[in-house]
Amino acid sequence: MIHLSLLKKCCITAAHSLSALLRSDREGLLVVTYHRVTAVPDYGDPLKVSVSVFEQQIRFLRENFRVITTSDLAAQLGEGIHRLNDACVITFDDGWRDNYIHAFPVLVKLDVSAIFFLASDYIGTEKIFWPERLVGILNFIRANYMAKLKSLELKLLPTDLTDQLHRAIMAPDELVSKRINDLVNTLKKYDAGLIHSSLDLLAQEVLFPKAGCGRLMMNWDEVRAMAAHKMEFGSHTKTHAILTQIKRQDVFEELLESKMAIEGQLNRPVKYISYPNGDHDAFVLQKAQEAGYEAGFTCIAGRNQSLSERYALKRKHVTEYYSVGINGRFAASYFWADLSDLRENLRATFRPQSSERAW
Repeated sequence: MIHLSLLKKCCITAAHSLSALLRSDREGLLVVTYHRVTAVPDYGDPLKVSVSVFEQQIRFLRENFRVITTSDLAAQLGEGIHRLNDACVITFDDGWRDNYIHAFPVLVKLDVSAIFFLASDYIGTEKIFWPERLVGILNFIRANYMAKLKSLELKLLPTDLTDQLHRAIMAPDELVSKRINDLVNTLKKYDAGLIHSSLDLLAQEVLFPKAGCGRLMMNWDEVRAMAAHKMEFGSHTKTHAILTQIKRQDVFEELLESKMAIEGQLNRPVKYISYPNGDHDAFVLQKAQEAGYEAGFTCIAGRNQSLSERYALKRKHVTEYYSVGINGRFAASYFWADLSDLRENLRATFRPQSSERAW
């Protein structure tokens, strides 16, 4: 029996060959999104790409697109989308330290620029985002409490998520990453304060160690070192708040104070915003414009065929899985299919319920 994963990749390759004759997917602006670049692959975390595959992805982008800076983009925002055909902008969200350790040297080596969107309150601190804290707590429970799990009253507020929490803890190794990602995606619908309170209670119940895992985010010295080598920086808000879920009066503060903090550290204007989780509405877009941003980036997949909605630009989230072949090595045909709408269409057939998450 042919393994489903093998069949899926074979179909992607075959469909890509057909689309090469018919497609017009080089039209418009391509914006790609990265989050983390790590020393080794981690297929369970859709936000991570290994540094070896990352370098080959960047080589591919450099050889097949005009990789432009956001400064180039700003100069062309009013000149029509045709000027941006075959153009690509490379973006990173959050401000992870591994961007400085692993991604930055590759970009310098290949003479490629990128823009890094920073959650400014996290830069230079040992704070971690709540999804990473949740993963740490659940892995701690799986390592230390499986034999006496029934004696614990593990719950998450809201209580209707308790069953999903237990499914993540009890999942077999091959499914645990998917179950945790599903739980993260569900929790994103709730208030951030409620999530943090829930994790505090959960950590207290299982005696989760308070000692952190060191600094995971960049500091300002690292940001400045990157800026000195033509890397660009934008805002990912102040506290990584999902802007459609917080109080309306707090949206402008999140947008403006992050912009001012980064500008103060770099002594250069911050013109672009990446909305956390990609979530936005008309009110958020209006406040982004009022805060002085020239454009905004979402997590909506696709090529930008028009710049009329410059505050809601589309981006392609880049993964490791969809750019490696059956042998586990980078495959240009798979990566090309991943960058086109072809993969999205096939994915809806093969895996309609995705566990991938943006952040």
